[in-house]
Amino acid sequence: MIPSVVNSEIRLEPWAPGPGPEEFRHLSPGYAPFLPGLIAEAVRAGAGVFLVPGRATIRALVVDDPVESTASVFTAEAEVAAELVRAHRGWTFSEHAIDRPRERFDLYARDPLGDDLPGGYRHRVDRLGPEHDLAARTLVREAYPHANDRYFATARGGSAAGFGVWVNGTLAGAGWATAAGSTARLHGLTVRPGFRHIGVGADLVRARLEWGRWSGAARAFSEISERNAASRAIAERLGMRPDGCVYLYHTE
Repeated sequence: MIPSVVNSEIRLEPWAPGPGPEEFRHLSPGYAPFLPGLIAEAVRAGAGVFLVPGRATIRALVVDDPVESTASVFTAEAEVAAELVRAHRGWTFSEHAIDRPRERFDLYARDPLGDDLPGGYRHRVDRLGPEHDLAARTLVREAYPHANDRYFATARGGSAAGFGVWVNGTLAGAGWATAAGSTARLHGLTVRPGFRHIGVGADLVRARLEWGRWSGAARAFSEISERNAASRAIAERLGMRPDGCVYLYHTE
């Protein structure tokens, strides 16, 4: 958790409904359209949502999930980001490069998001529904033991979707996508170790790109770790290219 008082100039206040995408745009041009939906999901999942107020505008938005010990910091001010990262005892995502150990996640984007995806599907891909929650929870918890289960109930609806690939009756992989305005974000891709390198991940990326186009998005992006060579290769085969980055920090 990030303390409510970081220093004399940075104090966190609980978020209250009101600001929309335009009020957040100065915090993060790329993520601003997604922030109202991210806030709503975080609240339903029991995560904390906070603002750092300034004299005339919001200085930062912080989503702090105590279950996953992970916070996301959205701010245009590098010094504010640095102070919030240092204050958090856990994992912290930020778009700012701070002088401390970090893992880079490149934002792989396909722009424009056309209907000319190369290749085809190797497996059947299904849209995830409530009846698949248990299987999806089990899959994700195998990879991420501290995942917050309550997000599964929020990752559905008109602007969000999940997809799964079953191989021989087993959920081999799953991934989620969210659309906001003219952009779709692909996130949460998980493939069971015994089902890797057989096209499961590529099928899930393809399905979510197609869903993004069907949802009206003209552009799609996904955060991919610099260490994840397999996902980077899949993204590039499907016409996605690096277009920015975010960083993950861990503070003991």
